[in-house]
Amino acid sequence: MPHGKSKNATDRLHSWSPAHASQQPGPRRQVTAATLAAWAGFTLALCGLVFALVALRRDRELTEDIQRLRQSRVDLLSYVEESNREIDSLSIIIDSLSRKRIPVPESITKRLQSIESLPAIDPASGFPLSFDAGVRDKRLVALTFDGGSFDNAAAEILDTLASRNVRGTMFITGEFIRKYPDAVRRMAAEGHEVGNHLFSHPHLTSYADNRLQMTLPAVTPEALRRELAAANDAFSQLTGKNMPTLWRAPYGEYNRQICRWAREAGWLHVGWGQGRGWRHNLDSNDWIGSEDEAGFHTPQEVLDKIIALAAEEPQGINGGIILMHLGTVRSSDQQVHRILGRLIDELAAKGYRFVTISEMVRESGLRLDSLARKSEMPANGSGAQ
Repeated sequence: MPHGKSKNATDRLHSWSPAHASQQPGPRRQVTAATLAAWAGFTLALCGLVFALVALRRDRELTEDIQRLRQSRVDLLSYVEESNREIDSLSIIIDSLSRKRIPVPESITKRLQSIESLPAIDPASGFPLSFDAGVRDKRLVALTFDGGSFDNAAAEILDTLASRNVRGTMFITGEFIRKYPDAVRRMAAEGHEVGNHLFSHPHLTSYADNRLQMTLPAVTPEALRRELAAANDAFSQLTGKNMPTLWRAPYGEYNRQICRWAREAGWLHVGWGQGRGWRHNLDSNDWIGSEDEAGFHTPQEVLDKIIALAAEEPQGINGGIILMHLGTVRSSDQQVHRILGRLIDELAAKGYRFVTISEMVRESGLRLDSLARKSEMPANGSGAQ
């Protein structure tokens, strides 16, 4: 071996030491460790993500199940309440009470029998005792708004209707007229129909106490006529016009007997689209103020329900009467009238035309001016019974 080459090798050998060796890089070993660490971290992250997705999906399924159960409960309660509206079912209740040996007073039995014996349609005029919907072969819908205690939603409702050139039908009380004259003047000036909601917004049946639509003892033909006349007088004194011969019972409390008494005085009762459960009727339930109360629905739920019904084949909500209110006790973000503009726009896009109740009656082949009005008792100005 050449001398120079041996010397260089010797020098390199002498310069090596364990400490020096520990400072030498080991790139292959470091890359392998880093790779293993990265793969371990990635695997852990992937497992965490999978477990999180599984947990999230399960949580969503449980939430949906709870919501479905809550909605089923609300629909069931709504269905029970609406079923109690049917006067014909009272005979079944009487029979069940009799079988349980619970005596039914003869006076109540006679009153119920007299109510049940009244036909739903007046054979002389062809008018129903309660006009709850128009003809089903025309794509018409009526927006109706009740006014009793508050008008805090009235201005926004009127603004929305004006922005879309839509006329509605307002059922207001005499007390509402006296308390909110400016709102009533605006309704009349802008071409809305203003119907009768009685003077003092009284209870007419026992529904609030026992869920039976049984006429209260204090409610007589004369008392009902005074309430109707007093409300009409208040409107006439304010606007110089009479109300159309349309009325709506406060709280939805009415029966065939009460409707017949009003018809004999020349007033046609107006209800709203009925159905089995909340999801199949046209009541917005905006009068339910708290989320804790059964039957409460958000504005979006109200909008979704009506639009879904309107899209059903073949007739949708043809001839439908929608119920909302001019006042609300709901928090600002839960006020149903805030969706009114979207509701009008979406129904119009589906081909629906908005009409007043008088127009709906006329389109149904009936004439309001044909209702024979008996001479009304003079109103006492207070609507007291």
